Amino acid sequence: MPRRTSPMPTSSIPAGAFWAYIAAPVWVKERIYGTLAFMDARPRPEGFGSGEVEFLEMMATALGRVVERDLAERDRLLAEKRLDTAARLFGTAFDQAPIGMALVAPDGRFLKVNRALCRICGYDETELLAIDFQQITDPDHLQSDLALLRAVLRGERTDYRIEKRHIRKNGRQTEVEQANHRLERLAATDPLTGLANRRAFMAQFENALDRHAATGRSLCLLLIDIDHFKAFNDRFGHPAGDAALSRVAAAMTGSLGENGIVARHGGEEFAVLLPETDPEAGYALAERLRCDIARLRDLPAPVTISIGLGPCPPGSGRDDIARAELIALADRALYAAKAAGRNRVVTARR
Repeated sequence: MPRRTSPMPTSSIPAGAFWAYIAAPVWVKERIYGTLAFMDARPRPEGFGSGEVEFLEMMATALGRVVERDLAERDRLLAEKRLDTAARLFGTAFDQAPIGMALVAPDGRFLKVNRALCRICGYDETELLAIDFQQITDPDHLQSDLALLRAVLRGERTDYRIEKRHIRKNGRQTEVEQANHRLERLAATDPLTGLANRRAFMAQFENALDRHAATGRSLCLLLIDIDHFKAFNDRFGHPAGDAALSRVAAAMTGSLGENGIVARHGGEEFAVLLPETDPEAGYALAERLRCDIARLRDLPAPVTISIGLGPCPPGSGRDDIARAELIALADRALYAAKAAGRNRVVTARR
């Protein structure tokens, strides 16, 4: 509210100054921007009346509103100028970036694409703006991409990062993409046996535990050791040992088929993940695996395996049994199988 205004008493005016003076504050954005003052060198027979004071206050209020609108307009123009400058800088960086960039709508449609993305995908700008990212995403990566996008749209994530392959307009991957794909496979594969290596297995293990927590279905982990493998190596030599590891790995893959994920866990130890498998079914599969290995005849000498089975029963959440706990459970069962004479399957008791 404007401050009430009153005339300055003449006794406070020094000689040679104004004899009559009245002022009202000009308020802009709740702060005094200045004052609107009337002054006269001629003496007044009486002070300013209430009508004159109210008129001055009304003029000061109106002036404050004009100043406020002027400042707001000036701020708006300055903001527009800054926004325009930022947009031009972004546009230049976007268009000239050496990597592919795009603005994408929530449904996946391309809203803006740069030259690098057009070059990578083999489309021109008009063609890309007529389709969505789903159409140029490798099917192996599409569901993971869409799941992360849906999590962002639901407010469960603020952003996401994913490595994925794109399909070029001619349907072929670039030589760089093919080379990267080969490197990915090499990084995830044990070079001797062709099985998943420990790093790749652990990633699949984490995914299986997440699915287990979401669905509540059982899963089993098998840890497998070739019995007396050091003695086999010492007797027949390391080349024969490597051949035995490869043969056992192939037999495991053939025996389990689509029922499990087999990996070389290190040395003569293997790991098998059995998703959606209860302990009874897991034991039956492990026993079949043990028997198939014992029947191998194309090796310098028969080999046997010991198996520890770690069950993860239905209803146990992801936080109830961590990866390390399940591995420790199967490892204890494997130790028990060896202690009991080897060439057998032991199920861990929780």
